[in-house]
Amino acid sequence: MREGIPDPLKPSFQHGDHVARRPLSESTLRRIMQEQGPRLLALARGVVRDTHIAEDIVQESFVKLWRQPPEAQAAIASWLRTTVVRASIDRLRKRQATPSETLNPSAPESPPVADAQEQARRIEDAMARLDPEKRAVLLLRARDQLPYEAIAAALDIPLGTVMSRLARARKALLHELAQTETASEGSPIPFPRRSTP
Repeated sequence: MREGIPDPLKPSFQHGDHVARRPLSESTLRRIMQEQGPRLLALARGVVRDTHIAEDIVQESFVKLWRQPPEAQAAIASWLRTTVVRASIDRLRKRQATPSETLNPSAPESPPVADAQEQARRIEDAMARLDPEKRAVLLLRARDQLPYEAIAAALDIPLGTVMSRLARARKALLHELAQTETASEGSPIPFPRRSTP
């Protein structure tokens, strides 16, 4: 082995007493990508609202996983979800620092909601107008059906913060939907509340 190049078969020490973990094997990484990829892509796309950026975020997350996997194999799905959510929010914060698109107030009004597809589109449009933290907590709860504890772990926030952020996110979503309804003068869209945590 040449000088200055670490031997991947020997454990190396970094940051004090922590032993650097070996990268995942290609076959293991491929399996994880097949199992988790579609779900992570949907999560990232739901937060950043852009397929190409979402694909970049998921790819970067898999590279991080390959280079430095979590110690427990069982924690990989949670680690990936947390990494994707944080990267998505960070990407949006960076993008918001630059000029962004604005809603066109002179756009033609939409007709009243006629079917479930139209309702889903209007909810997605309203979700897109929420800030990334609210959007992430709603997606993790409503679409991914995660319990509050898992959301707290994924976002690295206390359980109480999850509950209050979720309540604020629901209220903000209802407000956005009401704004859309006012603009289109249609009937309100029902937004069911979950009664169990």
